[in-house]
Amino acid sequence: MHHRKVFELSGIGRKKRRSHYDDYKWILRNLDLDVFAGERLGLIGASGSGKTTLLRLLANLEPPDEGQILFDTKCIGNYNPSEYRRSIGFVQQTPSLFDGSVQDNLQFAPRLRNSELSDKELDALVYQVGLQKEILNAKSNSLSAGQAQRVAIARSLSVKPKALLMDEPTSALDPTAARRIVELVEKLAREMELTAIIVLHDLELARDSTDRIAFLANGKIDSCEKTSKFFENPPTELAERFIDGRSLG
Repeated sequence: MHHRKVFELSGIGRKKRRSHYDDYKWILRNLDLDVFAGERLGLIGASGSGKTTLLRLLANLEPPDEGQILFDTKCIGNYNPSEYRRSIGFVQQTPSLFDGSVQDNLQFAPRLRNSELSDKELDALVYQVGLQKEILNAKSNSLSAGQAQRVAIARSLSVKPKALLMDEPTSALDPTAARRIVELVEKLAREMELTAIIVLHDLELARDSTDRIAFLANGKIDSCEKTSKFFENPPTELAERFIDGRSLG
């Protein structure tokens, strides 16, 4: 991990209209966070704490109502949207693949840039995510949940992003497949200096597969600490209660 900041968030606020009410609820408020090149940052917190909202802000899928997000020292609102999308891979909890073959899905983003992945690059992509090259010809709607998620990750890697944003990418996978995915992310972070921000529900997986933990509570980062230190010596009472409330092996 290097000390170059990839993301710098300061004073971030995001509010959503409450259903059946005329007022708004702040999902995130006064949130500050720095994310460094090549690190795997785990985002954890109770359901409804704003983890997915934060990821969507980082992906520039929705704007903050307050504060500023810098990516490579430049405000993300100042990027050309397609240029920014090429820098960020976004993997959702439930993979949304296009109709057609796996190969069509992997070629989608490169073709938008008038280029195409070679057979060798396609083979390497599916191999990276633990699939056989024969799957390239399979129809996307014939895949299992685990296969579909791995293809979604491969698709996000096809543009060679600088950062990978992952919203509970292992929730649809069996434990073995989940381990393979987090090991893959570790390998990518190491070899490509790829920064990964991963929302994780499974604390054991978070403990074993991240460099730092950012714990969200009450709409802000309650604490951010090296992973080993976070679990061995929780930095706040809220963090300790959260860990104690989940079973850890």
